[in-house]
Amino acid sequence: MNLLQVLIDIFICKGLWVTGRLKYPLSILPKSQYIQRINIDKLYRDISLIIVRRSDKPKEEVFNKFGIMREDVITRGDIPGMSMNLLGGKFKYEHIRFNPVGEAAKTWTNNEKIFYSQYRKCVNLLPLTTPIFFEISNLHNIDFPYPRSKDKDLEKLMNALQIEPIESDGKFELHGKSSISHEPTRLNYWHVEFQIRDFENKLIEKIKSTWQKDAASMALKHLISINASLECPHISEIPKSYFYKRTENAD
Repeated sequence: MNLLQVLIDIFICKGLWVTGRLKYPLSILPKSQYIQRINIDKLYRDISLIIVRRSDKPKEEVFNKFGIMREDVITRGDIPGMSMNLLGGKFKYEHIRFNPVGEAAKTWTNNEKIFYSQYRKCVNLLPLTTPIFFEISNLHNIDFPYPRSKDKDLEKLMNALQIEPIESDGKFELHGKSSISHEPTRLNYWHVEFQIRDFENKLIEKIKSTWQKDAASMALKHLISINASLECPHISEIPKSYFYKRTENAD
């Protein structure tokens, strides 16, 4: 560790705090004693987990009077790799007003020491945010159907995999799967992504083809839209043993 860099970072952050300009929650920064990736599979089986997504619209434009999320708040283009945040650790839902961009939003690796002073100009403070809450149990490891037009290559693949899908109007009904993946960034250890996979368990990273559009649309309809909540459910605290390295003391 570069001691000079540590001292510079402390000096800058203290100066920002004294002058009232340090608003970013330093508690959510990655630490060297944290593990690279939280095992969401294990964590969500043991604890009722809540995640939050940010909207930059006012509450009445995010949810209707019945508390149902409006259709245009999240689009199918948002679905692959949709950015969210895990609650129950250091991240509080009030922190959604901070928007790290550029270098600050890049993936963190646990051999990288983070100095906030290096990235403080890569944070936007958003004037208006509305939290959208989800229970991970409704989004993680969930099957969802999607249509895909029938063609010779797809038929050949179905035969090879010994899959007999339902067919309707020249389309196969296939099944994808959603998941929540821990993807820590340089300024936010608690960043997660909503991810979708096709029937072959291949990650859909971008929407390029018609069937990928349909898959994203169905994940949005069957999973995201119906499970979005205006009210924050009970947040269970995540024990340090789930994110600290075993060789470190969780102080």
